[in-house]
Order: sequence, then C-alpha cells, then structure tokens
Amino acid sequence: GPYQDRQPFSAWQDNSICAVEQQLATAHNFGIDFFVFDWYFNVAVNDPGENLNSALQITQALPDRYGMQYAILYVDSPPFDVQPTNWTTAVNEWVGYMTDPDYVQVSGKPVLFIIDVGEMRSDFGTSVAVSGALQQLRAAAQAQGLSGVYVVGGFGVPDGTMGQNSLSDGFAIAQTDGYDAIAFYNYAFAPPPVNGMLPFSTLSAAGLWTWNEAAQSSPLPFIPTAMAGWDPRPWNETESTSGDLMWYSRTPQDVATFAQAAIAWAAANPQLRPEPPPTPPLVLIEAWNEFGEGSHVIPTAGDGTTYGDAIAAMLLGP
Repeated sequence: GPYQDRQPFSAWQDNSICAVEQQLATAHNFGIDFFVFDWYFNVAVNDPGENLNSALQITQALPDRYGMQYAILYVDSPPFDVQPTNWTTAVNEWVGYMTDPDYVQVSGKPVLFIIDVGEMRSDFGTSVAVSGALQQLRAAAQAQGLSGVYVVGGFGVPDGTMGQNSLSDGFAIAQTDGYDAIAFYNYAFAPPPVNGMLPFSTLSAAGLWTWNEAAQSSPLPFIPTAMAGWDPRPWNETESTSGDLMWYSRTPQDVATFAQAAIAWAAANPQLRPEPPPTPPLVLIEAWNEFGEGSHVIPTAGDGTTYGDAIAAMLLGP
C-alpha cells in the first residue's frame, strides 16, 4: 500500500537475532537506555504462527545487548489479559526476566509496567484482589533475591477530556490498588475528535496536559511519556477514505523537542520523580516501532535515521 516508507531498516518482523541486535545497537547510539517491550499472554489467540513476544525473548537470550537494558509492559487488554487463575504463571515468567542484570530497575527494584489499571481491577474484581496480586509479584521477586518489584500502572485518556480535571479517578485507582507509580502508554485522543491532519503542537499540548494533570492530582510518582507521533491510517483505511480519522504531522525536530520537554517537566517536578536527584529524570518515548499507529523513531526506508539523530542531538545539547 501507500505506507512502504515506514518499512524499518531491520525488516518488518522482530523474529531474528540479527534484526533485534541491529535495533539494540541503533537505539543505544541514539542515546536510548532501554526498551520497554509489550508482553502478551495467550498470544496464540492472535495468530498461531506469530510470536508476539519474540523480540523480548531474543533480547533476553543475547550475550551482548550493546549497552541496552530492557523492561516489560504487561498489555492487559482482551484477549491478552491474565486471569487470576493464570496469574502465578505470568508472575513466574516475569520474575525470570527480572533476575537478569540488564533488566531495568527503578528505586533499586525491577520495574513492571501495566498498561491499564482499570482492566486489572476488572479482571480481579476488587481493589483488594489487585493489591494482593501485586504483592504476590513482589514476594516472588523477593524470593529470587530481588528487593521487590516497582509496579507502574497506566490508563487510557478519554476522548475530549483535555482541559478538564478528569484524570483524578484513574490516579485514585492506582493508589488504592497498590501501584508504585503512574505512566501513560499514549494519549492520542486527548484533544476533541477532529477529522484530518492536526499540527504536532496539538499532540504535544495533549502530552503536557496529562503531565500537568499528574502534577495536580497524582498521589504517586509519575513518569512522563512523549509520543513520537500518531498516524494510524495504515490500520484504518476505511476511515481514512471516508474522512473519519485524525492524525498529526511531525518532523524529527518536533519529536526531539517534545522529548526534551518531558525531561524538563520531570526536572521541574522533583516531587513526582520515582527517584530523586541526582538520579537523571526518567522519561518514556512512545514508541520505537508503532508503525501502524505512526508513532516510531526506528530508522525506516522513508525517514532514515533522522528521528533518532534528532533525539541524540537533543540529548547531547545544553
């Protein structure tokens, strides 16, 4: 189709050692410290012939990760959510990764990101049950000689909420259910729905709004996420031809400036940082390779290394 320019230099699939090694080395050269891999339970329901966790598994098996660390984001969305009866199985697999010296630690503990605190509450039924499940995870890590697990929860930003104090409920759920911190995967639909292309400044304004909501309402530490874009037309051809679709323009400098803003915000809000200074601020970029959503910085046929180069130049600047 018309989006061949998004083809990554390492090929479309992360199912070979070479492809994963190339990406680890390239990301490290851009100044990126770690990947947070989406982790899926029950992957066979998606496509029996495709392993959605292949990149994570290959990374774990590599003897040389080219200076990169890694962590896990548990995608607790149907059909991949872990039911209580399978929780122990998932916990044991996660802790197996967490014992790796290259697994990312926050405040001296391996970090686990969970994409949706609301879905966890739905799966386990009550706040007490979610809290118990997270404590089981921490205890399993401690049994392996670790200090516990630093659990970061996220939730979706509802359509049309930008400009309202509407995220406090999600923050409250995260606190009540026993999470250590909060971070959003993305927030592409925070502005009021619009058809067609919007300037990147609209996306960055949405990000800043979510960060400032945290400054006002979050009882827990907060990790800001800078999105690298949003253009889901490859996954929504029907909507794109009918006009019922929204996407953002973007340039490499747009993305680098947005990431710089996330660093500056974290530095200006030390009370919300997971780790106090002089530890460097912790920020996330969404994402390395979300091609279908148009949120990526990996080198591609169309953009080359320009997005990663811009991030690297920003990180090396004043």
